[in-house]
Amino acid sequence: NPDYGESSGTVVPFTAKEITALLNDNPLTEELLNELLKKYTSIVVSEIDNAYIAEGKVDAGGVTAESTKITVRLDEDTLLSIAEKVLTAAETDTELINLCEELKICTKEEYSTALQEALNSIADEKTKLNKQAEDTIIMTVWVDDKGNITGRDFSYASDSEKSFLGYKTAKEGSDFGFEAWVTPDDSEELKAEGKVGISLNGVTGDVKISYADTDTNTSETFNIKLEDVKYAFKDYSGYINGKFTITGDSLSGMSILADCTGNEEQQSIKLDFVRGGVNLVSVIMDSKILAYKDFELPSVSSKIYDFEAQMEEYISSADIKKYLEGINKKIDVEGINAVLEQYINAY
Repeated sequence: NPDYGESSGTVVPFTAKEITALLNDNPLTEELLNELLKKYTSIVVSEIDNAYIAEGKVDAGGVTAESTKITVRLDEDTLLSIAEKVLTAAETDTELINLCEELKICTKEEYSTALQEALNSIADEKTKLNKQAEDTIIMTVWVDDKGNITGRDFSYASDSEKSFLGYKTAKEGSDFGFEAWVTPDDSEELKAEGKVGISLNGVTGDVKISYADTDTNTSETFNIKLEDVKYAFKDYSGYINGKFTITGDSLSGMSILADCTGNEEQQSIKLDFVRGGVNLVSVIMDSKILAYKDFELPSVSSKIYDFEAQMEEYISSADIKKYLEGINKKIDVEGINAVLEQYINAY
């Protein structure tokens, strides 16, 4: 199908021209997104009838704010009912159907088939429900005085003290705190937390990202210091200004300083690798948006790899060791060379 940019047997979902056209005329407008969110959120809320509300405070990243805490219990029967109601509404939602087609997610026929298969699967799951075997999920939601959701927390009723997924935010004056975590099992935890001040100059503060695995006795922590960081998005491009300082357990005492300067036309990033107060090396990266220029897809005789299905084949055919050795020789910085040599030895 030429509409999908087919070449040499490999189907490309979008051509470069189509991507540019999509960015310039995105069918998912802010108004449509807001309309869809309201519609399907109301369906979800209407299925929940056992909510508990309490006024109180929320603490996130060392910032405390007034908040309303809402706790709901979601058993498997409720979750299946929510999914069924959402999919049933989506079956005849012409705006959502047209959006999927315009974004080339699927055709109208594929959309209808997929939803019907999902509804059949839900009906099948409902017949297999074992009320005694259900593990109810407890969802906690924090809401500020303006009605904005500022946090969510998910845990199982069998262990309500241990959350497996969640985030919290709190704002007090110009201070903003946040925490987010994923705990897939008892041995692993990925967590991010921080406290920043927001002003006209940008965002300034500290963020910590940590990962712990008790099964393998590994723990990694990265600290990121932000100074006057601002992000802007204009005319389909984003750019960032400000400074970041990154330190961490695995950086062997080295700090990475990133100084970002950008505008609508160009983004520049300068990276300084510092150890013991000495700047080991500086790396400067500049990027800018160029006017669209059409290009040709590879010819039939070119070797093409499908990264979803042929990644191993591609890596096995590439001389990664030679590539890394070339980079290692050109960098010639002790701290960075030590890290690259570990990868080279692996080959």
